[in-house]
Amino acid sequence: MYNKSGTVMSVSPLLVVLDGEDTAREFKKLSSYEPKINDRVILIQHGSSYVILGGVN
Repeated sequence: MYNKSGTVMSVSPLLVVLDGEDTAREFKKLSSYEPKINDRVILIQHGSSYVILGGVN
């Protein structure tokens, strides 16, 4: 299992710039997480993409 981290740039649609990348991409999230712009998030690989687990303080 391979995890990534990134920063939320938009909440609708939910766009995240992954660390080391320049372009924001859309990802799905766990239903319990309510994203805010500039949140640092951790993502877990799910199939060929990633799912946001939640924010990291």
